[in-house]
Amino acid sequence: MSEDIQVRGVIQGLEATSFQYGTHGLYSEDGELLYALRSDTVRLDDHAGESVHLHGTPDADHATGDAEGGPGLLNVTGVHGL
Repeated sequence: MSEDIQVRGVIQGLEATSFQYGTHGLYSEDGELLYALRSDTVRLDDHAGESVHLHGTPDADHATGDAEGGPGLLNVTGVHGL
């Protein structure tokens, strides 16, 4: 089982990408895509545009990204505003 990780960033919806996973992205302050995100328990749209601290587990199939250069995928379990 994957370990829970904690990371900070800004949640944004994903536009057309070269990778085919995640519904949202977590971006650094300078706009770098850190992780693709998905969640069955958190409404990520409710936090779009917000700076957040989130908890999640890396997806086993996309833990470090994919062959097309996509980011790692996090299954988000909690979100807290900064």
